[in-house]
Amino acid sequence: DLGSDDLSEESKVYSITFSGFEEKKGTEFELDGATIDVGTLAGGTRIVQVREGALHVYDSELGLAQIMPMEDEITDAELKVVSASFADPYLLILRDDASAQVLEADSNGDIDELERGDALLATKWLSGCVYKSPSVGGKALVFLLSAEGGLH
Repeated sequence: DLGSDDLSEESKVYSITFSGFEEKKGTEFELDGATIDVGTLAGGTRIVQVREGALHVYDSELGLAQIMPMEDEITDAELKVVSASFADPYLLILRDDASAQVLEADSNGDIDELERGDALLATKWLSGCVYKSPSVGGKALVFLLSAEGGLH
């Protein structure tokens, strides 16, 4: 109801069937609150729900496998996800403190952060994406736009 004063957000999962969309129920997928993005990693064996304050990682049946809170590694301050970009096995996360985080799914489907290095840590990022194509030899490339306007 667009005229409602209730601004609560929720997420839903649907199966695509011959007759249309059917809501999928009885999973561990987090329904309360907004979802920023959803994508797959580890060859489709992991479904990642990108939420404002955490990443929820599910197996292919939407059973919860991992939760990764968004926190500043030094101060433990809570951070918010601004955007996400997927290119299996990589996931790029941009956060509200203008930091970037690159994650990788391993062969077991576990998702871990890659070492960022000084340049990535010291720069404020406005936008970015991770890209993978046969035209670049199947390698994943991360493109980031800095607050100074430089493309890295």
